Amino acid sequence: MYLTGKGALKNPEKAFDWFLQAARRNVPEAQYWLADCYAHGRGTTKSDREAMRWYRIAAGNGHIEAQTVTGLALLYGVGLQKNEKEAAVWLEKAANAGNARAQYYLYKQYRNGTGLPANPDTAMQWLERSARGGWPDAKKQLGLIRLDRYLRKKDNLPQATEAVTWLKDIAQKDPKTMHLLGTLYQDGLIVRADPEEATRWYRRAAEAGDANGQNDYGQMFFSGKGVAQNRKEAARWFDKAARQGHAEARLRLAVQLLAGDGIAADPEKAVSLLQQAALTGNPKAETLLGAAYAGGTGVEQNTAKALYWLEKAAAHSEPNAQYELSRIYQDGQLVPKDELRARQWLEKAAENGQRDAQYRLGMAYRQGTGTNRNDGKACEWFAKAAKQNLAAAQYAYGNCFLHTPDNPADRQKALHWLTLAAGQNHAAAQFRLAVLYAGDSDGKHGTQALKWLEKAAENGFVDAQYWLGIFCHDGVHVPQNLKTARRWYRKAALQGHPGAQYRLGLSLLDGEGGDKNPQEAFGWLEKAAENGVAEARYLLRQHGHSGNRSVAAPAPAHDWPEKIPRQIPARP
Repeated sequence: MYLTGKGALKNPEKAFDWFLQAARRNVPEAQYWLADCYAHGRGTTKSDREAMRWYRIAAGNGHIEAQTVTGLALLYGVGLQKNEKEAAVWLEKAANAGNARAQYYLYKQYRNGTGLPANPDTAMQWLERSARGGWPDAKKQLGLIRLDRYLRKKDNLPQATEAVTWLKDIAQKDPKTMHLLGTLYQDGLIVRADPEEATRWYRRAAEAGDANGQNDYGQMFFSGKGVAQNRKEAARWFDKAARQGHAEARLRLAVQLLAGDGIAADPEKAVSLLQQAALTGNPKAETLLGAAYAGGTGVEQNTAKALYWLEKAAAHSEPNAQYELSRIYQDGQLVPKDELRARQWLEKAAENGQRDAQYRLGMAYRQGTGTNRNDGKACEWFAKAAKQNLAAAQYAYGNCFLHTPDNPADRQKALHWLTLAAGQNHAAAQFRLAVLYAGDSDGKHGTQALKWLEKAAENGFVDAQYWLGIFCHDGVHVPQNLKTARRWYRKAALQGHPGAQYRLGLSLLDGEGGDKNPQEAFGWLEKAAENGVAEARYLLRQHGHSGNRSVAAPAPAHDWPEKIPRQIPARP
């Protein structure tokens, strides 16, 4: 009462006096509290020596908590000379009497073989008893062991589920456990995946100062999973984690600073963060730092440092670094061009899953660049990159199935991959789809053909603009509209399409879709003639620049091309 102030005015000195009198009468509880007074300097002068003397006396008289304190003092050499064997004696007495803390430390002795022969089975028995007795460290340890076992062997789900419950119990005061629970809910491990619940646990860990929690909470804001996307808030939490030395957070914040994503661009600060992260051996940071030195982004351009960091990351099998090295040796701008080295790094990057490298390697096999042409291998590499959602590779892989256009299964595969690429605004894929749908003999897919042709044209694909002009002029799958036809001819003509230049010239000469303009008309006809359109040369020879066309010139044929154009951009 005097010690705690409950039921009487708090008076540590009086409490000490009463404990001393009772302790001298050999009352174990009084001996324990007398030791506690000496240990914490409550009501008397602090004295570790006296504290341990009375703890041992109380322990000898059967006081369970005193036995535990004595065992721990002997185990770690705090206040008593270290003696692991004697520590085990006292801890076992308290453990057998049901003290959960003693049970936990006895588990550690059996696990590590300190003061006792190592015995994993006995260790686990004590750990389970301690956990069920409510000792937080035991709950956490046993919970982690059971989680690890379940994730490795996928057995005993009830025990793993119980482990999650224990972790929730102790998480209130343990930020690392809060973060672990967030990971379980984010990845759907043992519990049902729940981004919002994951975010709640990450937030609690982050607010409690856990760097991993801050990093992952920031990532939830960055991705918009479990919380409304907010790149500025993401950067704020990445910054908090980065200040604690979290390498991944430094990397993520650097990426945002380089791109000005949600925050003001600051290349110099980004490079500083990358340098810190790279020094911890983070391959992605090494890669970005190397790229910064190569391009002089946020730092003075330095080829030697660029190669140093990129090669360091590449040695860690970082595929993006391998790909960058391939480009550097292929381009020959920073170092003398070395196609052998470029090919070696390209192959390594592709084998390690870098999708751009896989696509470029496929193109090398398709075109026979630096190797024998091999369409089979080309399609194999296109497939790998396509499955990683690279639009250019999806387009190229779709083309692989067009070698057998009469095979319905291959046609469906081609449509599948081309549609994926077209959905990512790949204009060539959109045009290819238009060609395929418009070429159907049953004519049932005219709407699809027009849809993809319009998308490709709007994305600047010159062949699509030309053919959309023809569709509008002739009323194919769309009501005839000469004004719109002229607009698309003009767009294609400005990109140098000879057929569009000729048709725009005819439109201006005849006044189809707008006012007549003979001067401009003959200007476009001359361009078309220079670009090899025989019909344009015919018309110019017949009429010069008089602006009067008395004999109609034949229009260029505009059937869908028998062979689908296969041009593929060199880079995605």
